Amino acid sequence: MEAFEVLLKNLSSYDINDVADIIAKLVVTMVAVSIGIVVSRIAKKFVTKIVVKHNRFSSNPKTMASVTASIVSYLIIFFVICNVLPVWGISASSIVAIGGAASLAIGVGAQDVIKDMLSGFFILSENQYVIGDVVTIDGYTGKVEAIGMRTTRIRSLDGNVHIIPNGRISVVTNMSKGFNRAIVDVGVTYDEDIDRVLAVLRDEMKLVYKNERLTGMIAEPNVLGVEELGDSSVVIRISTDCEIGENWQLERELRRIIKKRLEKEGIEIPFPQRVIHIKEEKDEH
Repeated sequence: MEAFEVLLKNLSSYDINDVADIIAKLVVTMVAVSIGIVVSRIAKKFVTKIVVKHNRFSSNPKTMASVTASIVSYLIIFFVICNVLPVWGISASSIVAIGGAASLAIGVGAQDVIKDMLSGFFILSENQYVIGDVVTIDGYTGKVEAIGMRTTRIRSLDGNVHIIPNGRISVVTNMSKGFNRAIVDVGVTYDEDIDRVLAVLRDEMKLVYKNERLTGMIAEPNVLGVEELGDSSVVIRISTDCEIGENWQLERELRRIIKKRLEKEGIEIPFPQRVIHIKEEKDEH
């Protein structure tokens, strides 16, 4: 009750015209901001549609559309702010002064933002990656969904979305340039005749490629040979070039085919084993 009485007392100290003026300014501000948000969204959709449709603007229209839409959105927000401030009695000269102070603040406290935007510019100008590419950035692997002025958004294979500031991106692994490579390692026991195993695998890979049993493969799988002498198996590596994004599925299918062929040939695929030697101590008595 005391707080309510204090509020009424404070309100009664204001002139009714002042209160009406403040309410009017609030209404104008809210209307302007609402219109700005709506216009910003419409403009982003319109710009995206235009840039994607007329791909002469860029060799990568989706990427350019994303960045251009972000720039347009920022400009609209700036325009709304410049038109709302005078409603509250802030003159154009004051806006310039605020801009100068803001520039100083940006120079001191917003260096990361500038770094992010500059990095975004170089990412686009150097064509490091575009929307739709499968990349590894900052330890995250996934498909690029958006490239903005400040951030890059990728969606990993498990469906999670990772938003990475452009300024943090130092190394990019792009798996969407030209072709991918499917790599499969197969382990067999030490008791097997390694030359026979290699011959069986080469025969099976020729059949796979000749009969076009797997989609996305653009070259005959190459049985490279012994990759490793492991603890319980001899590891043989097989690789093949494939279309963009087909390497994971191709690796799964190759493992399935290889397992069936090795089972047919009676070649054993080992599981981890450990041999324990027990040393008997001699009785001194």
